[in-house]
Amino acid sequence: MENLIQTFEALDDQGRIHTLHVYQTEVPCGTRGNPSATIPGMKRIVTADGLSVIRHSKGEYKVTETGQILRAMGTDAP
Repeated sequence: MENLIQTFEALDDQGRIHTLHVYQTEVPCGTRGNPSATIPGMKRIVTADGLSVIRHSKGEYKVTETGQILRAMGTDAP
């Protein structure tokens, strides 16, 4: 299962604003005492329209399909 854990905005080189979503998987790790337990798994970033995003460094990202570089507008971005 995947959960939306964060949404933030980033700018491209032309000054357009893009909304990025961070999703994180839940990994089942149930035990007899807690059969529904989970732990946080891998995170992934996508654009609002579903394109994959690679994080280059804090606040700098690349849209995989287009090669477009995006820079986060706020300091709370991963």
